[in-house]
Amino acid sequence: MSEQKNDSASHWKLISFLLVGILIPIVTSSMPWLLDNVFSGKGLKYTFQSPVTAKSAYAYSVTVKNTGRKTEENIEIWLPVRQSSYYEKELQPNGQEKMIEKQSKIIVETSIPTESIEQKDDKKIVKLKSLRPDESISITIFVVGGTQYLLSYELKDLRVTSNGAMAINDNISEEFSWLINASALMFPILFLLGLLWSIYYEYFMPRAQKEKYLLEQIDKLAKLK
Repeated sequence: MSEQKNDSASHWKLISFLLVGILIPIVTSSMPWLLDNVFSGKGLKYTFQSPVTAKSAYAYSVTVKNTGRKTEENIEIWLPVRQSSYYEKELQPNGQEKMIEKQSKIIVETSIPTESIEQKDDKKIVKLKSLRPDESISITIFVVGGTQYLLSYELKDLRVTSNGAMAINDNISEEFSWLINASALMFPILFLLGLLWSIYYEYFMPRAQKEKYLLEQIDKLAKLK
């Protein structure tokens, strides 16, 4: 009877060790993201698609959504843009060609009407009077003309604010995405290995080896005290 209790205790101890050994690192690593995105209570969130670049243009899109329970007012969406001048040949009335300096063209398309769209330095500022709960706006930025590009890291300057609040980025980081994928793969594998070990220990391990294993575990516990 005593041996069965020891076997059962060791069995659950092993499973508990595997679960705790997996869950604690996952929870610890994901806690900053969970606190910022799930438990913060913030109503405004935004996501963006990385820039798509062509020979003489680039474009990217941003979606802002009110996920809270109250209307967010006086919203400003600060969108980074990289705009530069370029030169084109133009035929003059006298038949001669002349190099003319031009500015790339910025086109902003929105899914709902806006209060205003302004340019300030290297930002386009889209202003909204309000966003009701579950309401969202999608914005697409096109910059056309010359050799244009925008690097993905420049979107870190993207900022969304409302009255007294700043929206949070709802894009899952590459590191956190990797953690989720790795955890989703490792958890069932380790759990299955632990289960197979438990079955082997319970039903197939030779009695002498099992007694030796138990004595080793007892010795380890004694050293920890």
